[in-house]
Amino acid sequence: MRLTMFLAIMSLSATTIGFFAGCNEAEKIIDCQQLCQNKQDCVNSDYDVEACRNDCEHRSDTDESFRDSAHVCEACLDNKACAEQKACFLDCPLLK
Repeated sequence: MRLTMFLAIMSLSATTIGFFAGCNEAEKIIDCQQLCQNKQDCVNSDYDVEACRNDCEHRSDTDESFRDSAHVCEACLDNKACAEQKACFLDCPLLK
């Protein structure tokens, strides 16, 4: 009985740790395609979305400060029309 209880607690603990570790990883993901596409759609129709996306993906994998700034940018853009998004891009860490 004790062994069964111990195994159940250990299994639950491992599941909980895995869940929270997974949430932490999800928080790091930046939607680079959407950020770059929004910049092209709302700010500069000639903006190079592919170069932006490639740079964004690389930097979001390696630079925590970039990730933090990109998350702020994503939050600023969320559910806003293009006219409102332009101000968000002043502080976005995307290719200029």
